[in-house]
Amino acid sequence: MIARHTAFVIVLACLALLGVDAVLANGGQLRVDGEPVGPYQLYVFTDPTPLREGLADVSVIVEDAQTFETRFDVTADITAESLDHELPLVSGRASREQADDPNTYQAAELELPRTGAWRFTVTLTDDTGEVGAVTFDADASAERNLGWLPLVLAVIALPLIFAAIWFFAVNRGEDDEADEGAESNEV
Repeated sequence: MIARHTAFVIVLACLALLGVDAVLANGGQLRVDGEPVGPYQLYVFTDPTPLREGLADVSVIVEDAQTFETRFDVTADITAESLDHELPLVSGRASREQADDPNTYQAAELELPRTGAWRFTVTLTDDTGEVGAVTFDADASAERNLGWLPLVLAVIALPLIFAAIWFFAVNRGEDDEADEGAESNEV
């Protein structure tokens, strides 16, 4: 009985560790921090962290530099150019529809076909025309780096696993004593 309960707890802990990507989703690394672009301030985040080959989420917040209000009427076009390989430009237009929180920012999903160094350019356009652009470089790796998260989860999960094992062991001992008492009463 105890082995079955222990196995159940261990399986739950493993499933929790497999769900780490869900915990990391919707995050992002700040790449541009309030850079002035014409009458606006631009903030850009990329996700996943660290950036990897494959699907990359580029989120932008465009604020009015005077009022600090988010401006959704400003278009943000994003291009990514490989600095290591001769590849076609990857591009996309940020929109509220692609954002997890459309009341806060706009996002674009870009497919980075290779690892290596990439140069991202975010070009802002409003009703007067092109306002300006901001460029930043980022490396895309092939591996996932979860940083400290597995260690933190292990520190939290291991005591819970040991507590569950202890609980089941103590209860199993009480069940054995109750079974022995019942058997001796029957004889």
